[in-house]
Amino acid sequence: MTVATTARDVAAMLALGNPNDGPPLPAGVADLVRAAVYRWGHTAKASVTRWVRLTLHATGFSDGYDMNPIYSQLLAIGDIAETQVGGHLRLARVKPFWIRLGENHGCLIGSIPTSMLSKRRPFELLESTHSVVRRFRFCATCAATLAELEAECIGIRTWLGRYHFHDCASRRQKAVGTLTELWGVVERELPNSGTQAGKLEHYKFVTGEPGAFFGNAQAASGRWRTGSPGTGTWLAARPGYSDDHLNYSVVSISGVGSLAIDYDFDEWVWYLLARGLATGTPEVVRMSHQGAQLMVEATCPLPQQLRRLMFLWCEPFDGWPWTCPAEWQVPIQVELESGGVKVVFA
Repeated sequence: MTVATTARDVAAMLALGNPNDGPPLPAGVADLVRAAVYRWGHTAKASVTRWVRLTLHATGFSDGYDMNPIYSQLLAIGDIAETQVGGHLRLARVKPFWIRLGENHGCLIGSIPTSMLSKRRPFELLESTHSVVRRFRFCATCAATLAELEAECIGIRTWLGRYHFHDCASRRQKAVGTLTELWGVVERELPNSGTQAGKLEHYKFVTGEPGAFFGNAQAASGRWRTGSPGTGTWLAARPGYSDDHLNYSVVSISGVGSLAIDYDFDEWVWYLLARGLATGTPEVVRMSHQGAQLMVEATCPLPQQLRRLMFLWCEPFDGWPWTCPAEWQVPIQVELESGGVKVVFA
């Protein structure tokens, strides 16, 4: 048995990478979180954060590591659950299950630490640089481990749940069968529930053709523009309570005045996708092949549920594009198009 003699050795054993090469690897940090939640059960999020940071410090990494991106991915895919008790956030275990990604691959979900998977037999995980998701290649030993864990295979739609645009309509006491119908719901709601929009020069409006550079609302770059885009119903944003905050709105402009309704960002993005479908110009996700890799690039914001799909399959980066094995193209394309975007190939 190899004995760790230095902080660097311990970091390598914990799959955190080399402290001299920069920040710890996300997969290793994520497994520290899983190990803490698995061991302690329902526990304070602050306690897990403190323990992980102490471990990172002890293995030679710089202090102040930002845990939020790790928590966001773990919560998005369902490796851990988050609850609030007495005003404090707590983390809870999730029973292991797995999702089929393609003919020869799956994804393990749940709080069981990765280190426990290979105690008795090899578990062939695919290498990951930026992702906390545990994708694996099917083999006899993997199947035996999954059976031992009593990890059930569930479908992607079961894991993803009903698309949230149905909830957007339900909050307006409406029911829709498709995302396209959602745009009609908000257009009909504006005359009844909208408030006076005020000065239109305070707004930035989304214009231009889907697929073009989306840009930044505060800078009015890309598809964002300042000033009235003309009669119609538009996606827009206006300054909020600080320089970094925006209120996202749908604005109806007509000859007799302008009405607006504010929405939270995720609901607003569903309306962005719905408007594209309703006007016959759907929002775009680009795909391209680079050898055995598939590059996936969204040209607009995606709702949280579609981002969850991207986490499941792809390696996330600070910028675009995301990457995954090219063999997963068909299921990714099917799921994205069912979520309201058009997939085009570069």
